[in-house]
Amino acid sequence: MRGRDRQPMASRPRIKYSFAATAITTSASAMLFLGALGVTSCGPPPEEYLPPVSEHLSPQPRLFVIITIDQLRADYFIRFRPLFQFGLKRFLDEGVSFTNANHDHNNTVTGVGHATISTGAHPRNSGIVGNYWYDRELGERVYCAADPDHYRSPANLQVSNIGDWLKARSPESKVFTASAKDRAAIMLGGHKADSAFWYDDSTGDWITSSYYGPYYREWSSDEPEGEDRTWVDDFNDQKLLDQIFGSAWEQIPVDWDLEDLDVGILDEGVYQPAFPHLIGGLEIAPDASFYASLYDTPLVDPYLELFAEALIENEELGADDVLDYLGLSFSQLDLVGHRYGPNSPEVVDTLLRIDRILGDLFEFIDEKVGLERVVVALTSDHGIMDIPEYRQMKGREGIRAGVDEVLCFQQVHWALKEKFGDEPWVIRDFYLDLDTVETSSFSRREIEDEIARQLEQCDHVAEVWTASELAPEGVEPEDRYHRRFLHGFSPGRSPDIMVQFEPWVLDDLDHGSTHGSAYDHDTWVPILFYASGISAGDIPDPVYTVDIAPTLAGLLGIETPGDLDGVDRSALIMAPRSQEGAAPGDPW
Repeated sequence: MRGRDRQPMASRPRIKYSFAATAITTSASAMLFLGALGVTSCGPPPEEYLPPVSEHLSPQPRLFVIITIDQLRADYFIRFRPLFQFGLKRFLDEGVSFTNANHDHNNTVTGVGHATISTGAHPRNSGIVGNYWYDRELGERVYCAADPDHYRSPANLQVSNIGDWLKARSPESKVFTASAKDRAAIMLGGHKADSAFWYDDSTGDWITSSYYGPYYREWSSDEPEGEDRTWVDDFNDQKLLDQIFGSAWEQIPVDWDLEDLDVGILDEGVYQPAFPHLIGGLEIAPDASFYASLYDTPLVDPYLELFAEALIENEELGADDVLDYLGLSFSQLDLVGHRYGPNSPEVVDTLLRIDRILGDLFEFIDEKVGLERVVVALTSDHGIMDIPEYRQMKGREGIRAGVDEVLCFQQVHWALKEKFGDEPWVIRDFYLDLDTVETSSFSRREIEDEIARQLEQCDHVAEVWTASELAPEGVEPEDRYHRRFLHGFSPGRSPDIMVQFEPWVLDDLDHGSTHGSAYDHDTWVPILFYASGISAGDIPDPVYTVDIAPTLAGLLGIETPGDLDGVDRSALIMAPRSQEGAAPGDPW
């Protein structure tokens, strides 16, 4: 088997990140020696396993990489482009950028976005309609990546993805994914991935589940020894994150007036956040609280990049002519954006770190595989709304739902009882109790319409979508919000009632901001492709995240299922274009 029967060789030092309190840099003075294991070659693949052949790209690719940056709004590439100097700059300067790219579904959250990116299927067909949904048969809330047999797996994903298509084409191809979030890694990997890895915020280790076999560990048991050990065990044993214990998250200096980039600090009185930000609390040694605290900072992202390097080297990704796939999702921008908002210095700092991290990743891949043999797609699972209070401070429209909205929603409970009788019409959240409805004299449509009518009387509710109007399949509606709710609705999993608030109304009562709407600030994301031989520039044609997987398949010669929602855009990518491209637009 390729990359399986290998023996460790001598470790080699490598100049890498400094995990100091200040900026994580790539300077030669900031040295971190990694004990990366070498590998022995297993020879060429058997003749029956032929590599996928691309009709577009020469030389033939050996590796393709999908990079998602969680919560990366497309306007960040416009506002902050002058600040990028490394990996993001390379993508923007040398890649093909679709400047009018959107998720074409509602409920723009992590699980949904990553499933859409990798499958070419809308949530309606993939079955991943949220990070969580209510399962009527189980009578409980279900996590999108949950598996009663393996704890975490793609069991809830109802379609195949690009990793599965690759495995069907060449079973010897390797498919690996990694992310701080388990759902991101799992949805990128699909059903046949060799492994998906994620961050354990109680230990600081990279872990997986029993679904993926050889890399799984019962982490409470004794340490594996001898042949049972893997390179992942050796990587985790280095405890690299412990090097930043006793440090704080400091801001990378920026030679730019951030106010010109619509960045500012929201006035929160005595609780105003500012750099430096502490990591952990009053402890004198790294513990679970320290590793959990790291998860809310951008400092896990460089740790993922180091892990990705070890993965590429030890699994020999791209080492021969059998095409391999690596999926990476950098999650920390999402955690930072929720806490501080998209107009914060913290978001800018996180992006600058991602820029440097991707620069290092490009250099490593070039060293190990050769960038001329690699195809890379970069995108995001969703955007985020501005913090309403920040918008108000700047004289813009912005409202945070509050007491009045909550009470209005809760009054629907009593309105239903008054009109239809004292029965449990709703199980929880926005799911009807179908047993109650079926034994009543009222139809499901009547109950749904009454709930919608009541909710649409609440302040700041623009529209209420019901299962009865979204369940039938038919002609795609021209209204984009209707279309996005239709694409996001999967009968049996989606709630029966879905609320669309008015633009710039945040339905999060807590501090900070969030995402999940069908509006452009949540759907508009970058889609970029990088490959040797393509003509760099911007493409203004409207495309969607369901197009990413079929487009990669088109570029790489991978056969796809015939019922995809996405469209192969490889012809647009390969078309000659002006280096200046089209001016990126702003849908707001």
